[in-house]
Amino acid sequence: MLRKKKRSCLIVGGDHLQWNTHRDDIPRIRQLVREVSKEIIEGANGKLEIISQYSRMVPVIMVQKYFGLDGVDRKKMLEWSYWSQYDSFYNQHFDLNAEEKYECIEIEHKRCHKEFSEYIKSLIIRKLIEVKIKDRGRKVWVTLSNALRVKMGMEPRQLKDDIVKRMLGTSFVKQIGFPMQRLGANVGGLLVGSVETSSKVVAHVVDFFIKHPELLKKAKAAAVKEETAEIDSMVWEALRFEPVSPYLFRQLSKDYTFGRGSEREVTLPKGTTILTLIQSAMFDSRVYENPDEFNPERDWSHHLTYGLGEHECLGKQIGMAMIPEMVRQLIFRENLQAVSSLDYKDGPFPEEYHLLWNDSRINGCV
Repeated sequence: MLRKKKRSCLIVGGDHLQWNTHRDDIPRIRQLVREVSKEIIEGANGKLEIISQYSRMVPVIMVQKYFGLDGVDRKKMLEWSYWSQYDSFYNQHFDLNAEEKYECIEIEHKRCHKEFSEYIKSLIIRKLIEVKIKDRGRKVWVTLSNALRVKMGMEPRQLKDDIVKRMLGTSFVKQIGFPMQRLGANVGGLLVGSVETSSKVVAHVVDFFIKHPELLKKAKAAAVKEETAEIDSMVWEALRFEPVSPYLFRQLSKDYTFGRGSEREVTLPKGTTILTLIQSAMFDSRVYENPDEFNPERDWSHHLTYGLGEHECLGKQIGMAMIPEMVRQLIFRENLQAVSSLDYKDGPFPEEYHLLWNDSRINGCV
C-alpha cells in the first residue's frame, strides 16, 4: 500500500507563546523546575526510573502550572502528548513503519486528538470566564488588599497568571484576526511541544555524562555552584554530541539550488524530500574548531539543538531554563550511576532508564 504524505495537524503554540512569555518569566520557570525536580528526586530515596517519573513528569507539571493547562490528570496529558508527537513527527511516509504499526499509531492519535480537543474547549471556556469576570473582580480586591498588606510590612499577593489566560486576554486588530479555533490549536501545542522532546534531551545528556566519568566529575562540580552558566554550557555541548535527533526529513516548498556556483551545485524541484544532517553539521570543522573535542566555551550562535532562523524552536527560551536545571538537579547526586541502558523499546522516545545514587543531601546545590 502506497501511503500518502501526511501534513501535520499540529500547531506548536508559536503565534502566542513568544508574544506572551515575558522576560521575567524565565527565572520563575527555572525556579519552578528546580522545586519540582528536587521534590521528585529527594522523594525517590536514591533510586529512580527517570523517564516516567522525572524527565516526562517535570515538563508536564510546568505545562500545568506555567502554561495553565490544568484541571486534568497528568497521566492523561502524557498520553495525549505522546501519541500526537508520535503520529505527527515519527509516522510519516519516510519513517518506514510497518503498515500495522502505522495504522495503530494513527488510531491512537485520533482517539487522543478527540479527547484533547474536548479538553481544550472546556479549558478555554473556563479560563475565558476567569479572564473576563473573575479576574477583574479579584484585581480590585487584590489591589485594595495589597495596599493594606504593604502598610503592615507584608509581601503583596499576586493574581494567578498563566499563558492560556494571557492568550485569551490578547487583543488583535481586525486585519490580523485570531479565531478561537486557531487559539485552541496554539493552546494544544503548549503541551505537545513541551514533553517528549524535553524528556528525550534530558535523558540524552544524563546518559552522556554517566558514560564519560571525567566529564561527569566536571559537571557535578559545576552543578553545585549557585551560578548556573557553567553547567548550562556543559549541557548544550553535550547535546552537540547527543542531539534530540541526528537528522530531520524536510520537504522543499519550492525549487531550490544547493551549493550554487560550486562543483557540487544541484537543483532539486519543489516537493523533494531531503535529509538534513543536524549532528553532522554541528561537527563541521569550518564552523567548530576541533569539533571532536568537548568544549563548553564554544560560540553557540551555530548550535542547532533548537534549530536556526525561521525554524528555530518557539519554546527555546523556556527550554533553555528548564532542561539544564533538570539535568543539574540529577547530575550532582553522590555516586550517580545507571543500572540499565537507555531503552527506547523500539520507538522514537526513551521509555526506561534506571538510575541509582547515594541518598544524601548536598547543601551547595540550590
